[in-house]
Amino acid sequence: CSLHCIFVAVVAEWMRVQHYKQEKTTTNIIFAEEEDDAKFDMMKLLPAAVAVAGVAIIELQGAAGDPTIGDLLSFAQPIGFGLGYLQLEELMKKKPEAALPVSAIKLIVVAFASFLFFECSPLLLGQHGSDVVSSSFSSWTPRIPDFQPILSSTAALSGILYTGLITTALAL
Repeated sequence: CSLHCIFVAVVAEWMRVQHYKQEKTTTNIIFAEEEDDAKFDMMKLLPAAVAVAGVAIIELQGAAGDPTIGDLLSFAQPIGFGLGYLQLEELMKKKPEAALPVSAIKLIVVAFASFLFFECSPLLLGQHGSDVVSSSFSSWTPRIPDFQPILSSTAALSGILYTGLITTALAL
């Protein structure tokens, strides 16, 4: 999450400077007090850098081991989400009436990707023996998630209802 803050802050600041420069080249009028607006302001990135440093101190204390594919995905996630948020911001500026369809599409894509990962995880994790490629495809069958443990737990249901109804609804 803290890398997401840094990435979005850096790209947003870069986009602001580029937009300002493009706007000024079309008008050819630059006032002395506005010249600082054309520069990349590192002070705007200071809060994001402090957030990353704080998370690094908390999370990386005692971390050991070689990098894994999970580390790569964790590094790629803020870039993907950050670019998504920046593109969503641009889209909402141009077409504010598209908020509901865009939100619905995002939720459908996340649900589909989650279900696809659930179905393909035995293939991806090699849970079909030593010869993963040949045995996985021949023995793979679609599965239906077992929701019984979740439905029987009040804590799990409360958490799902809270995140699904409250936080997602407020975010949309």
